[in-house]
Amino acid sequence: MKRTPVMILLAATLCGCAGATEYAKVVAAPAPQGYAGIWTSTTPQNALVSPDAVARLIISRSGTTLDCRSWQRTITRSGKLTSRDARLYNINEKNEVSALRLDRGVLHYGNLTLQRSALPTAQCQPFISGQGDNWVFGAAAPAAKAPGTGARKKAGVVR
Repeated sequence: MKRTPVMILLAATLCGCAGATEYAKVVAAPAPQGYAGIWTSTTPQNALVSPDAVARLIISRSGTTLDCRSWQRTITRSGKLTSRDARLYNINEKNEVSALRLDRGVLHYGNLTLQRSALPTAQCQPFISGQGDNWVFGAAAPAAKAPGTGARKKAGVVR
């Protein structure tokens, strides 16, 4: 009698996780035609924290991505393209999944609308190496800090 509620709870928990994608297990799918490049938000958007905030999504031909958002600081998240049910998604290192859709030169990414850009911005440049659409993404070199400033660091955040 006491086992039944526990078994039901366990079954419900396991069923909810069965279809979840994990970033570490995802193999990056090559970027479809037209998706590789640098994409930037152009106008204030509700999905961003401030009207002055700017979002960038950089997609390499190999299917790796870098979500780079800047306002008072720069926050980056590496990701991978994956397709499911004939739709394209980006999954980032925090296991957040966002749909991608290209419509007449405009990329719809999550709740953002992005336009193609020619070059990455100065805020995102420290996280990118490579040329053309063959980018490699990584952590920025640590910036020199003045003595006596904070000792805590967040991964992927440049102030």
